[in-house]
Amino acid sequence: MEETMITEPRSLVPEYKRTCFRLGFFFAVMLLLRAFGSAAIQLIYDYVQIADATLLFVLRFVVSTLFLQFAPCFIGAAMLGFFKRDKLKMLYAKPKHFAKAVGNFPAIYGMGMFVNILTIVISYIITANTDLGESFNTANAALTPPNFPSALFRMFVLVVVAPITEEFVFRGVVFHALKPYGNGIAILVSGISFGIFHGNFSQLFYTAVLGICLAYITYATGSIFASTVIHAMVNSISGFILMFMSTDAVQKYALSGLNESEIPPEDGIVVTVFAIFVITALIIAAVGVILAVIKIKRIKRYKITPVWNEISGGKKALIFISRVPVIISLLLAMDAFLFGFIAYGIYSLFS
Repeated sequence: MEETMITEPRSLVPEYKRTCFRLGFFFAVMLLLRAFGSAAIQLIYDYVQIADATLLFVLRFVVSTLFLQFAPCFIGAAMLGFFKRDKLKMLYAKPKHFAKAVGNFPAIYGMGMFVNILTIVISYIITANTDLGESFNTANAALTPPNFPSALFRMFVLVVVAPITEEFVFRGVVFHALKPYGNGIAILVSGISFGIFHGNFSQLFYTAVLGICLAYITYATGSIFASTVIHAMVNSISGFILMFMSTDAVQKYALSGLNESEIPPEDGIVVTVFAIFVITALIIAAVGVILAVIKIKRIKRYKITPVWNEISGGKKALIFISRVPVIISLLLAMDAFLFGFIAYGIYSLFS
């Protein structure tokens, strides 16, 4: 009579550590790419002489997109094995409950805007009523659209390019690399890294919240298709506001402080449409906050299914942040947020 051998289940801890190491290395590469991109944009802004303001803006934005969008996609896919057909098919599988997932847009947008407004208020208090733009490293002036055609181009990047590339990187590569080791750690890391990727305090917290929400949508639908659509919807609101603010009508009204009687009729139409759009966005955000609170109260119904219980969630997080490349990434992120030494050093080297 043959004896059956009982083998212990294979531990996934070494494999998980290797995945965390590779992800940390990838994050470090992304942050270095951000530093190179920032330096390249500033070099173009300071030294490239092109009379056409639109063409100069497009050049700067294309450079930014190459460093911050396309390069991370290709490098992340190559480093973590997501160029394979089966992996790509998995990422873009037909989503489950697509309509229901997209229906969460108001709640996701509302949560993001609530955190964004809270961040602005706290920042305003901390900086003692000083210029927040100087104190908290906000948007680069070199990427501010100088006119309406430039804003249209930026709108295309915000609504089409950014959602596709960023969802591929964070809800695709990062989330699915960690998913075999736990849905919770995958959602948390992909969301927080998405916030850090934006590289400034003014966007950190609300983009991290958006990232966590979009990661949950990816988990719930089994695809990054729904999260990409919601991401595009969120960005479209910012894109339209930027586009309106690049028009002469809105700029004159906002900068000159004209009252309604002084606004020409043709400009008044643009200003009115802009005001209606902003009010609508605020209403969506307010309703979204209420919907988000309702959903949070029902959180038990949305409990994340555990995948790997060999070690606790806290131990998984500790292992992740203790990997050397992850520590280096955090130091690079600290430099990007507070000092900008690396970007300035690259700029100084080439200038």
